[in-house]
Amino acid sequence: MAEKLIKLQSQEYQSVRDCFFILMVGTLSSVLFVQKLGFYSDDWWWLHASYTYKDKSVIDFLGYAYSDFLRMRPVEVIYKVGSYRLFGFHAFGYHLSNFVILMSAMTLFYLSLKKLFLEPALCLSIVLVYALSPHYSTDRFWITTTQINISMTLYFLSFYSDLRCLEGGTPSQIKWKSLSILSMCGSVLSYELLFPFFFINPLFFLYRHHKLGKLCKKKAYSPGRIASLIFSSIFLLLILMLYKTNTSMRITSHLGIENQILWLLPRIREAFIQSYFDYGVGMPLIIFKIFRDYFDLKVLILGTITGILISGYLYHAFSQSNIVYPTKAKMCLLIVLGICVFVLGYSIFLRSQNIINTLTGIANRIAIAGSLGVAISTVGAVGLTAHLIPTDRLRKIFFVSVIAIVCTCEFIIINTIGSFWVEAYANEQEVLDKIRTNITTLPGGSTLLLDGTCPYVGPAIVFESSWDLEGALRIIYKDNSLNADIVKPNLKIGENYLSTFIYSFEEKYPYGNLFIFNSKNNLTYRLKSKEDAQLYFEKQHPEYKNSCPTGVDGMGVQVFQR
Repeated sequence: MAEKLIKLQSQEYQSVRDCFFILMVGTLSSVLFVQKLGFYSDDWWWLHASYTYKDKSVIDFLGYAYSDFLRMRPVEVIYKVGSYRLFGFHAFGYHLSNFVILMSAMTLFYLSLKKLFLEPALCLSIVLVYALSPHYSTDRFWITTTQINISMTLYFLSFYSDLRCLEGGTPSQIKWKSLSILSMCGSVLSYELLFPFFFINPLFFLYRHHKLGKLCKKKAYSPGRIASLIFSSIFLLLILMLYKTNTSMRITSHLGIENQILWLLPRIREAFIQSYFDYGVGMPLIIFKIFRDYFDLKVLILGTITGILISGYLYHAFSQSNIVYPTKAKMCLLIVLGICVFVLGYSIFLRSQNIINTLTGIANRIAIAGSLGVAISTVGAVGLTAHLIPTDRLRKIFFVSVIAIVCTCEFIIINTIGSFWVEAYANEQEVLDKIRTNITTLPGGSTLLLDGTCPYVGPAIVFESSWDLEGALRIIYKDNSLNADIVKPNLKIGENYLSTFIYSFEEKYPYGNLFIFNSKNNLTYRLKSKEDAQLYFEKQHPEYKNSCPTGVDGMGVQVFQR
């Protein structure tokens, strides 16, 4: 009994130590940029809405924010209303909160993997590869994506709680199952990406039950109790599915399931190529581009230090486990499981067509679910390759070295992407200072078009739409009747108005109270007619390009494109 207690305490200490190591690596990967990030795109809309309702009660604000567009995500609404009350216009508070949420997800992911009887070194490797993954880089930099990270954190909390249900007596079971169900509700009502994953949780639950039965020589619970635990979750999932279906505005059920599958398969194939080839075997090419075009000595030094720490810690984890190197069968299982999880990460789009595959830019936020599978199968592939080496010790050295190199490359990539977001926010501040300095007032109901500023710095957004610049200007001038937008190459001059386009939206701005602020010469021009607009652009830049690199809505300027 004493030996079992000592062993249990040792395992708990190891788990705590490993979680601190994951947190340390996450901190190292973010320390160069997190305090310099700001507000982007939709963030400005939320800030404006929050500022407008700052003198109202929290209940009034929640009622306003709980619009048709966000009715399917009430947890997101509650978080954003609460975070504004805490942080106001201080961007660092939001980004620090987002970092804590993301790291919480990683530690819960690690604890869940350990409950599935994976070796600590394999658990750590999977989590570290995933924690540093650039596939979903936007979720680190954009405040608006925090609800995705909340959803993922609550998913892992629910998953971990489900696995803990098989430990202890009835009181413990009730406690953990209640936490699992509450977390599941919170996750699904935050965002949709992880929703399909809940349907495979019972398989892992049954696997753990089977393994515990073998270890303890008896079943943890009777078949009836196991069935009740599983079906209680599935029943609630079906209720949540009905709620999401009836409140979401993004479902494309008119296509039919067959047509939707035919539409989705090429997108999954494209995502697979980007995930496993561009950010997989093609990662050295991206690193070469970074060293050639965006080299930063601080990033290289800190990334190398992080890689060395990872290799040393992983090798120590292998040594402490006192077991031989994992078998080929286990590594093959990880590869297959990873690919299945990857496909599952995109299965939510069987009901929606809001998917854009991109290596960088705000659209890659959706890759956070599928990237779980990429991390699992990557570790499996490295582990399987190590079996080509004849001795157990050399296999471990090879494995931890390759994982450390992969993590170092990921570190360099996400910090390089982060530098674009830092620069973009600095550009935003410069533009707003120019507007504030050169335009003291704007007539009520007028529209200001920003010219002379590039919408993107690489994949990061400066100002690209009506909702971001408009939100910022309404805060500055304290006037909710103001409109604003950006001059981009797709601008059109009509007889009675100028038109701008983003995604599938067209905005029309009548002449008269229409102004253009040129940030290059700091001058403001009033457009009263089509002739005024034509004259302005003929003198400034007939193609409306501002000498900017060509960007794409949702993607920005793709700096790592093949």
